[in-house]
Amino acid sequence: MDSKWEATPNEMGGSLTDERNMEQPDERSPAPQATVYVEQITEEMGWRSVPDGNCIKGERRSDLGSAETAAARAALEESAYGRIKQVLRWYLSGFYKKPRGLKKPYNPILGETFRCCWRHPQTDSCTFYIAEQISHSPPISAFYISNRKDGFAISGSILSKSKFYGNSASAILDGKAKLLFLNRNEEYVITMPYAHCRGILCGTMTLELGGKVSIECVKTRCFTKLEFKLKPLLGGSSSVNQISGKIFEENKLMATIQGHWDREVFIHERHSGQQETLWNPNADIRSRRLKRRVVQMDQQGEFESERLWQHVTSAIMDRDQLRATQEKFVLEEAQRKEAKERGDTPWTPRLFHQDSVTSEWTYKHRDSWPWDPENCLCQFEKDGVIQTQERSQRKHNKLLCEFAVAD
Repeated sequence: MDSKWEATPNEMGGSLTDERNMEQPDERSPAPQATVYVEQITEEMGWRSVPDGNCIKGERRSDLGSAETAAARAALEESAYGRIKQVLRWYLSGFYKKPRGLKKPYNPILGETFRCCWRHPQTDSCTFYIAEQISHSPPISAFYISNRKDGFAISGSILSKSKFYGNSASAILDGKAKLLFLNRNEEYVITMPYAHCRGILCGTMTLELGGKVSIECVKTRCFTKLEFKLKPLLGGSSSVNQISGKIFEENKLMATIQGHWDREVFIHERHSGQQETLWNPNADIRSRRLKRRVVQMDQQGEFESERLWQHVTSAIMDRDQLRATQEKFVLEEAQRKEAKERGDTPWTPRLFHQDSVTSEWTYKHRDSWPWDPENCLCQFEKDGVIQTQERSQRKHNKLLCEFAVAD
């Protein structure tokens, strides 16, 4: 099955992931026409190098997908306490890589989508990320991450808010993510910190994370409380990017957390009194960070982020502010025209639907069944639909029919 991940050079200097080249262990199971992805050599190439759409304010959300190896390990932990610790380690692994500089995002376009994936050589699997802008006002984006073979899925929706305080501003992500371990039917509800920018008008411009967040599993009654701390007015360099927290099991304090979210984080076990490193993004960890693969431009739909904003992006890269403004106006005017023509008819997202009871947004094609190595061949994505290729059941069904006739 290794051939489905065979990488070949391409004109962009990256490599392609083409699942159409899969081996066919069962001739009755035709290989799917899967999306072709291109590996980004550097994260400065491609859509992230310029202000990204609100739908793709998932820079943090997709970063959590790139570090999912820890999530897969968490699912294998035998004890509930061991799993919540690994989930916390996975959560922290999505924050250490800070963006270079600060960028004002593009305005959200209703119906805008984004797809990417990460390949995992150790397990011969792939994690897929799907996002869609499901509301323009207020700006809400929904996302779904899936790796059935490694046993997890992540879903959620985020309402983006901004607050201004003169010389500083905060970008608040109001919403929850849900990490599901498929083999255990165990769900962890997760909240996110807010991003705080200082020095907008004067002084050095800096970006921090702040706020109180939580990770909670109702089934195991384990939960974590964390606080991302802003630098105090008179604090030194050691007070930058601090984080502290506690881990509980059935309301019993099991451990405390202390450190810096972009550096080393320590865990102090209350039972044994021992302290050890929970997370440390050292050079080895950074070198093993998975490379994101994105959809080739010629396979993108008209509302996919990179294609949708390509002319604005080109103008910005050429430092042509006038042309960038004009191209941006064209997109916004088209959106206003579409809204006017739609009138009072509510917008219907293509990939997500809202639960009538809980009001939560759910990926229409989610598959929460545990991976069956006897029947499941591979997971792939096409046109925003994540699906699994399985062995044909024709032979099995034929035998059952012959047996029934014989009776």
